[in-house]
Parts: sequence; C-alpha cells; structure tokens
Amino acid sequence: MSDSIPDGNTLSQKISHQVINWARVQNWKDGAGLPTVLQMSTHFKVNTRTVLAALEILRKQKKIYTVRGQGSFWGLHNMDLQESPRFRTGKISAKGQFSKELQLKIASGTYGYNTTLPTIREFCHQYNLGPHSIISLLRQLESQSVIYKKGRSWFVGTGKKELKRPSSLRISVLVQ
Repeated sequence: MSDSIPDGNTLSQKISHQVINWARVQNWKDGAGLPTVLQMSTHFKVNTRTVLAALEILRKQKKIYTVRGQGSFWGLHNMDLQESPRFRTGKISAKGQFSKELQLKIASGTYGYNTTLPTIREFCHQYNLGPHSIISLLRQLESQSVIYKKGRSWFVGTGKKELKRPSSLRISVLVQ
C-alpha cells in the first residue's frame, strides 16, 4: 500500500491520511487514545477545524471513535461504554466518589442537620474536581431536599424550620 497522498485531496483528507500513517508507524492498538485536537493541530501545523474535519473523515471510515468528554480512540468502537478500556477498572469517578462520600457523611450524621458544609474551594481541593462539578452535584442534592443553600453557604437539611412538638403531645398521641 502506498503512503503517497493524491494532490487533489483537501487538507483535511491529507491530515487523515497522515494520522493513518502515524497509527501504522506507531503500531496503535484498538482503543489507543489519539492526541488531542490541539496537539494534532500543533503537530501538523494546521487549524483545529482542519483537524476536526480530518477526524470526522476517519470516523466515517470507522478508523476511530470518539467518547464524549474522553477523547478520540483508534479502532472500531464495538463495545459498550462501561466495557471500554477506560472504564474497566471498576473505579468510581471523582464526581461519583464525591457524591457518594457526601451522602454517606450526611446519612451517618457526620454532617448533622443544619450543619454548614465545607466551602466549594475545600471540596475542590479534597476531591480534585472543578467548582462547576461540585456546584452541579450540590444542586442535585438540593433538588432532592438533602441540602439547601443560604447565602453563599450550603447546609444539611431542607432549609425549613422543623416544628417540634412538646414532649407531652408526643406522649398523649402514643397513649391514645
């Protein structure tokens, strides 16, 4: 098979041929991660849109596949996302770990009712997540009435004042 590229091809077609040759020379296996679009545009000295067009050509040829938020990978994508090499480890994502641990701390009473939660910055450092990820997870818990926001702080609970019955009422209800 010849490595020559016909002169009539567009720049994106030429780049797609170069990526194929690059994969052949480096002996990429199925599931091998491709460099980022920015890295490829720097390597080939072209605009990122040209690289994206080249990747689309390769995608149509079923030479690569893309997983949103993860990148592009060499080979056919014939497995479910959960069975993908990146997800086979059985590890929980950082966002999943944060959500799970926060819910466990609330359920166990580590963060008691109406207790102020750590700041967004503290959560970011502890779980190595960005502030947008932390805020979106906190809002999910808020929609489930697990936590609430007051001012710039987050608290455990619903945010509604609990009506406490006098103990005598509780006893009379139990006796009847």
